[in-house]
Amino acid sequence: MKILAVFYSKDLSGGANLSTLALLDQLRNLHGHEIVAVTPGIGAVNERLDTLGIRWESHPYRIVVTKMLHDGMDFLRLARIKARLLRDWFLSFWIARKLASERFDVVYTNESLVLLGHLIAKRMGIGCVSHFRSFLEGCVYATDKYFIQPENRLIAICRDMHSFLRDVRGFPEHLIALIPNGLREESVNPSKQSRENGLHCVQCGRITEEKGQMEAVKAMEILVKQRGRDTIYLHIAGSHPTYDKSDYAARVEAYVKRAGLTKNVLFEGEVADMGGFRQRMNVELLCSVREPFSRVVMEGMRSGLIVVGSDTGGTPDAVTHGVNGYLYRQGSPEILADALERIDLDPEGSARVAKRALQDALTCFSMEENARRVNDVLAGVSTKNR
Repeated sequence: MKILAVFYSKDLSGGANLSTLALLDQLRNLHGHEIVAVTPGIGAVNERLDTLGIRWESHPYRIVVTKMLHDGMDFLRLARIKARLLRDWFLSFWIARKLASERFDVVYTNESLVLLGHLIAKRMGIGCVSHFRSFLEGCVYATDKYFIQPENRLIAICRDMHSFLRDVRGFPEHLIALIPNGLREESVNPSKQSRENGLHCVQCGRITEEKGQMEAVKAMEILVKQRGRDTIYLHIAGSHPTYDKSDYAARVEAYVKRAGLTKNVLFEGEVADMGGFRQRMNVELLCSVREPFSRVVMEGMRSGLIVVGSDTGGTPDAVTHGVNGYLYRQGSPEILADALERIDLDPEGSARVAKRALQDALTCFSMEENARRVNDVLAGVSTKNR
């Protein structure tokens, strides 16, 4: 099978592109498929594709989704994504003509933010498989009618995402496959769970409102200022993405200073060696509003950390409360503070939870199983088009 893989971004920030790169590597090496990638510009994704030995092309396309802010400027946002869609419509003709001799079997696109993959597939007369890796609530799409073509298929990465696509977006259920993400097996030295210097919590990811760093900071304020748990520390690993034009990261940092938490809340920036960094941590925090399926959760479990995650999105698919981690009610810093205080007070019990998480991470959500199931969807679409 020959696959044209269309990326939504040229960067590696966030888990979508990392998951896709691992998936494409598996599809090529385990299933013998030939893959050509398309990216919107040249960046870290292209460097990783070169490392994997996957041929790529770069073209000037962008996302065709926008949020409605009801600030009097929404008409400009809608006009912008419609203009992008029109440009991609013409671009797809050129790319499809250029690649016509290569006879692709299927197009695969790794997010629902871009439409170029669908347009190319239509020009080539083949189907497209879209991997839905984010909810994008409150957005306006220029894309839905293309997703629900009978020759196409959609992949949801958690049960909550599957329900969202069916019940909120209104996509036909028979077009949606539920396939949890996989994580490549890697040699990781797990945390020793030392409490000698206090309880150290890490929160990884882009500093955006959706990731919930402010919620974690407010929980720290409760713990340190109200309950006197001043040996609990929060390490925020990540940076504010350039595409996010809000002042969220600045507001989080300002709140930390106003609350007098600068000794307990540390902004680590982009951490090059997360494996080594996690060895010194005790707890992996996931405070996302609605994380579809978090690599952070699985990486934390695999690193022997005590995972504490919000009870939304795909996190409950991986975390069983009190067994291999802890869930708290998203939007409640008080309940999050309760969970962290309980972990601080019960090192032996929480260490048992971390040990179980490590075992589960090694047996569940394998990259090989993920690739096998995605391959079945791709093969089904490819066969339909013959």
